[in-house]
Amino acid sequence: MKNSVKIRITLPDKNTGREGRIITVTKQVGLDESLRQVILTILKDYHNLLPAYLSIDETRPIAIYLHSHENNFKKYGNFGIPYTVNEDKSIRILALTESLYRKWTLRELDELVRVGVLTGSADDLDIYLPMGLGAGGIACFDWLGFAADTIAVASFFRLLPGYIKKIIYRKRYKDIRVIVDKWIKNSNIKEACQIRELIDTKSGWELKTLKTILGIRYDADMIRILEALGYEPYANEWRLGGSAKSKRRRRKWESNEKKFARSRNEK
Repeated sequence: MKNSVKIRITLPDKNTGREGRIITVTKQVGLDESLRQVILTILKDYHNLLPAYLSIDETRPIAIYLHSHENNFKKYGNFGIPYTVNEDKSIRILALTESLYRKWTLRELDELVRVGVLTGSADDLDIYLPMGLGAGGIACFDWLGFAADTIAVASFFRLLPGYIKKIIYRKRYKDIRVIVDKWIKNSNIKEACQIRELIDTKSGWELKTLKTILGIRYDADMIRILEALGYEPYANEWRLGGSAKSKRRRRKWESNEKKFARSRNEK
């Protein structure tokens, strides 16, 4: 069975290399067919519109997004859809440029929509052809220090010295430690900013959905994380809060993202 898929490809301008003409093609695509190969075939058909220096082969980075009236670059970054789904329905964050070379299938994109990470339809795609990828270094993040200082602790706890916090944290927040270990192993989540960016992709979340996506077992642990991010319950959803307490927690989280990130040179 094949689906009719609308594919919008923003081509680089032949002279400047900046975003140029948009071509729109409708293709019949199988659920498990490589979208990357489909797009490469389209590009070969339109090669006369492309700059001569643009490669159209397996080395070509391709950024795939679901069509949206929102700014996909602002929401997901410049390297395409940054997530995939594990067998247990939790998500895995892709390595920095992994999405650009992934084959992607309609089945995989449908699953991301179904679990709630993406909004839109897998049958309507926006495609970009990055020219310069730049460099990105991953910091060595101090998860223990971050969690001890950030995630749902009593107010008096925040006043304690860092080493005391870690001792108490090891004893009292074993569940959070298990979650962090799982994030690193199964979800490729290496820094706290990735959690914030993922949760911020939607204006509101049901607790059950987020627990599944992040592989969290208990409501209490998920609530600790949401509260630390400055989220508050509204009816059946958790949304970014407007209270002074929520704003203070949010600032604390964002400040600690930088505080507990250490470059390899600092190790």
